[in-house]
Amino acid sequence: MKTNLILILMVLISVTIVNAQDEDLDKLNFEEQNYEQFQEEATPYFVIGGGPVMNMMFLNYDDINSQLVDKYFSNPDKYNLDGFYYQFGAQGMISIGLIPNVRIGVIGLGGQKSLKNPLDTTIGGSQYSRYFDYTIGYTGINLDYAWVPFTGFKFALVPGVTLGWGTIDIETYQTQKDIEFDDIKPESNLANYYTKLETSYLHVAPMLSFEYSPTFLSLFRASIGYTMSFAGDWKINSNQDSKIKNVPDGFNSNGLTLQFGVILGIFNY
Repeated sequence: MKTNLILILMVLISVTIVNAQDEDLDKLNFEEQNYEQFQEEATPYFVIGGGPVMNMMFLNYDDINSQLVDKYFSNPDKYNLDGFYYQFGAQGMISIGLIPNVRIGVIGLGGQKSLKNPLDTTIGGSQYSRYFDYTIGYTGINLDYAWVPFTGFKFALVPGVTLGWGTIDIETYQTQKDIEFDDIKPESNLANYYTKLETSYLHVAPMLSFEYSPTFLSLFRASIGYTMSFAGDWKINSNQDSKIKNVPDGFNSNGLTLQFGVILGIFNY
């Protein structure tokens, strides 16, 4: 008897709960509901990664060629600096979480452009070669803002600027093909010589990058910008007490820059 009474009470409670839920459902007006509350929130921009980078610089070599190269090489039509100046290095980047779409990075690049002139004549029966090396390198900090114009397509326009510090080295030297060890002396040797001009410079480069992330773990980037360099005093042969005066203005790393990079990491946007 008690068992039957418990079953009857349970049935009555269940019917009451179902009726109450039906009444609540009838009160809902789905047409007036804001469907946006059911949508997923927009994916925040987030990147972290690093990878190899290549620079192609459009440098003006006029002063370098006329003031130095032509003095060391007798045939300026054959021996002169021209074409792109290539630099290779690496870059790392990470988003700044407190500021949407802003990221910070570090970059380091370096390159060298060289000339070699095997001399036709011999000195004391030995053959000689003459060299000219033009080396530019820098390390910098990137500050960028990423704008993602298309939803669902991982493409970004990224204006930014690189600030850093670099060095320019200009080396000229002549060496014998073969030389006896005992012939190497600290005094001046007109047959074998070495001269190095060097300076440090402030590197400033505004840049616009075009970036595409085909997968969650990779990003391809192409950039265009302009490099400006503000050089300090020029030294000779690493002598910090020396100062070269009246260095031509064209001894710099100013010019249009194209940059290409492949970055591996995590890219979410």
